[in-house]
Amino acid sequence: MTALGDSRHEGGADVLESMADLFVALGVRLRERPGTRWMVEMHPTTRSEFDIGRFNARYGSHDVRIYASRYVAPGEYRLSQRGFGTGGDGGSGESDRWPASS
Repeated sequence: MTALGDSRHEGGADVLESMADLFVALGVRLRERPGTRWMVEMHPTTRSEFDIGRFNARYGSHDVRIYASRYVAPGEYRLSQRGFGTGGDGGSGESDRWPASS
């Protein structure tokens, strides 16, 4: 992957420092591994400021889920593959998980 700001790889996830870095990294990952399911985790504060419309316009047709997690530092985005027993702690009321998984 192209070097992106202060981003790093940690615990099986790409830890990204900006939404722009997230968009680049996710685009690269989608091209590298078509059909793979991805998840993005971010702190609830970061999630509340996240531009869902912009994200959905760009990646809404892919199987990418967004989760709020208090274990992610504010301002960071964790991008990782789904399917390894991971998930968010946003609760059952989390409404921004799209599209539905098959």
